[in-house]
Amino acid sequence: MATDLRRLARAAVAAVAAHPLAVIAVLYVGVRTGAFLGVEPTTYLDTLGYNRASGQPLISKAFLAGERAWTVPLFYKVFTGQDARIWMQLVLSIGCWLTLAAAVAQTLRVRYLRVIGFATVLGFSLSEQVLRWDALLLSESIATSLMVLTLAAWLFVLQRPTRPRATLLAAALVLWVFSRDPHAYLLLMAVPALLVWVALPGRRRPRVAIVVGVCALAVAGLWSLSEGNRWQLPLENVIALRIAPNPEALAYFHDHGMPVDRRFLLLAEQYRLTSHNPFPFPSSVQPLLMPWQRWFQRHGRSTYAHYLASHPHELVRPLHHTRDFLLDPLLDRYRASGSPWPLPPLADSLYPRGSIRPLVYVAIALLLALVAGLRAGVRREWVVPLFVLAAALPCGMLIWLGDSKEVARHGLLASQLLRLGTLLLVLFALDALLGRPRRTPTSSRA
Repeated sequence: MATDLRRLARAAVAAVAAHPLAVIAVLYVGVRTGAFLGVEPTTYLDTLGYNRASGQPLISKAFLAGERAWTVPLFYKVFTGQDARIWMQLVLSIGCWLTLAAAVAQTLRVRYLRVIGFATVLGFSLSEQVLRWDALLLSESIATSLMVLTLAAWLFVLQRPTRPRATLLAAALVLWVFSRDPHAYLLLMAVPALLVWVALPGRRRPRVAIVVGVCALAVAGLWSLSEGNRWQLPLENVIALRIAPNPEALAYFHDHGMPVDRRFLLLAEQYRLTSHNPFPFPSSVQPLLMPWQRWFQRHGRSTYAHYLASHPHELVRPLHHTRDFLLDPLLDRYRASGSPWPLPPLADSLYPRGSIRPLVYVAIALLLALVAGLRAGVRREWVVPLFVLAAALPCGMLIWLGDSKEVARHGLLASQLLRLGTLLLVLFALDALLGRPRRTPTSSRA
């Protein structure tokens, strides 16, 4: 009996040594599934909007440019029950994180670091800041999964740009852009960097095609946002919660035609005191506010844009406010009912919380990257974590300027980009430091 147990143990060790990534993947799926058992779907006010949008005809303006960006309603069309939807979100999350882990493992050259990188990426996804969204019928779980899938496809294309990999990247990018409205703006912000890439030496025709495709996708996202009037509620929040209490800003808007009377100020004050309720300006029949509504529809966006352009300090102010939800967002109100999520200490270390630890991790990652770049050169795959890190702060500022409600939840993407970019950069830098320096063409000919 003891001999059989020893043989079984040796066989298990040999199997783990031969296929470590497969074993880690199986354990990961088991942990994610086990953590989900007993969890009940949790709905919010936004869930009603996604349900209404999912009931629209698939090929219609009401669906493609309706009250919600169409990716989440598309999933809701396929999965109709609440339980089916949260399990769909779980399966999608598991699949996308496994794909990113596999892409990172293929990018790394040091053999044992591939295993570490694969496990580290999956450990990152076990953080409560990732797990908590799968049982909530909001857009965060699907948007996070598609962001992860886009990064994985990006790495695959950089490793070997084949047609199937490019197709995966295009599909993931389209679904991600239409999962949340700010993503179209973020894609548009990436165009200057892509134009610099086009100007570099090399084959320009495929690069130009990529830039044209990205611009077309961003324009399509902005068109859907505008035609669906999805810009109204965020801008109403900004006017009620930031403009109305600020005498200087209120005077600027009044000088640019916004009707300001006692009724308007009273409603804005009531909204600030009970900000969980919908803003009453366009939704309720208020005859006294019809002039305000007409001005808002015609001039609201342009006036706010001109206000930001003429008040540069308003563009700097988000740097302080963005830091709060970028480094340590308060998301405790978003939690599913049922069994509690397990939070391994390792996952908490990989997804640092607090106002100091994330910055320390970023500093370490940049220092390692600098040393590794000087020692072994910079590989093209580094563009992914570097771009992700660079996009975190502009993403946070865009979220803060674009809305004034639930900023911590809406800024989840910026918080995740900061931490995930840091993690990937550390792994790639360690791979360069621990691997053999690449031979130059001169040394290889010698």
